[in-house]
Amino acid sequence: PPMTYPIISASELVRPRRSYPRLSWPIDQLQVGDAFVVPMVDGHDRDGRSEAYIRVLVGKAANRLFRRFAVNKHDGSLAISRTA
Repeated sequence: PPMTYPIISASELVRPRRSYPRLSWPIDQLQVGDAFVVPMVDGHDRDGRSEAYIRVLVGKAANRLFRRFAVNKHDGSLAISRTA
């Protein structure tokens, strides 16, 4: 017998997009060798951003600023340092 596919409302499929507050990181003020720490709890910052998402944001900032940054775990938090 042919498979039947129920028709549902498209609004049931749409997942709400997460919206985070604007970042207030001092990433554009870092000199080579400087760093700042983003506190993390259970793998997320205080606004709910995951570690992977933060790493993507740092990569985007590096491209925008034409600089290089490293993201390292530090005492359960993430240290973002400028390398070049």
